[in-house]
Amino acid sequence: MKTRLLILSIHPAPYRDSTFLEIFRRGKIEVAIRFFFPLDVGHREWDWALPEFASKNLSLCLPFFKKDKLHLSVIKEFKRKCYDVVLIPGYSRATSVAAIALCEIYHLPYILSVDSFRYGEMHSKKITWWTAMRRNILKRSAAIWVPGKASRDYLISQYVPSRKIFEGAYCYDTKSLNNTLLSFKSNRTEIRKSLGLSEESFVFLTVGNMIPTRRYLTLVKAFEKASVFLDSDLILIGDGPDHFSIASLIQSSGMSHIRLFHSVPFGELASYYAASDAYVHPGAEPFSTATELAAIAGLPIVATPRVGYVHDLIKQGIQPLLCDIDDVDALQLNLRKLIVNRKFAAELGRHTASIAIQRNAQWAAEELENAVYFAKFG
Repeated sequence: MKTRLLILSIHPAPYRDSTFLEIFRRGKIEVAIRFFFPLDVGHREWDWALPEFASKNLSLCLPFFKKDKLHLSVIKEFKRKCYDVVLIPGYSRATSVAAIALCEIYHLPYILSVDSFRYGEMHSKKITWWTAMRRNILKRSAAIWVPGKASRDYLISQYVPSRKIFEGAYCYDTKSLNNTLLSFKSNRTEIRKSLGLSEESFVFLTVGNMIPTRRYLTLVKAFEKASVFLDSDLILIGDGPDHFSIASLIQSSGMSHIRLFHSVPFGELASYYAASDAYVHPGAEPFSTATELAAIAGLPIVATPRVGYVHDLIKQGIQPLLCDIDDVDALQLNLRKLIVNRKFAAELGRHTASIAIQRNAQWAAEELENAVYFAKFG
């Protein structure tokens, strides 16, 4: 009899659906996927299409402390008593905590899917009630599924045994995505023209939620200095609390070579990557699928060590251009280094892509299957 896995997931997502689809195709374990969508949406700008695999939305829920929701439908799933292992997301806290409690009640092993990463705090000894509770949950979990190596290293620093940590929680269908990128690259001239970019310009791209930890205001200031007397443009895509401040800074400085866009559907993002020459992440993020997409697209990466995906690149032999998170001068220097040495930039991008495409849905599916077997059999 196949092992039966209940997957609780926030919503369909391009960096998870390919792995879930591969799990169905492989047929080694029996999977039931339950989304909290559409009540917990996440990226509202994405094109929400039904995934290519069987799934169900858990719609019955109650508001919980204003910003959270408790999906009562999850209780019905446990009452069925037809699962061997449960995969629980680190978000939608009220529902996730309820699922953990139900696993304890029904004596079901559970896998946590988390993306924790604290650069500079890898070996922190400070213990609070929250860290104590979190460590207890991590200890009681049967396995943990993380995006990549930064989260793995962080959890090990929190005394989680390495053997119970598996990677691939965020992973694209790199083959399909690469084909899409190649298609857009064949129309690069037209795409650039539609964006008001010249063929000669060296274009930087950054994509993500515009929140203070991403340091987009710092990027705008650094780019303004780095691009002096050079033909270069910067594209910023995203929404969030810093969007207005960034727009105001660009307008007040008269920087016509910086283009700020609101969030775009995922299906359209590839065109912006295809039109760009390099990718920048000036802040902090536990993983950053947007940076991974840039690597797959063959773009050289300018980033800080506080970007989780950067650690995957470094451990696989890639050396992105790095700077400290608040070092504007170093960021400026790295940007300028690529603008003036385009051959170096192109070579770094090609090398990055050759490594990035090795993270694929087949690998991620195998990692999740191994996590399930470990959770069930130890």
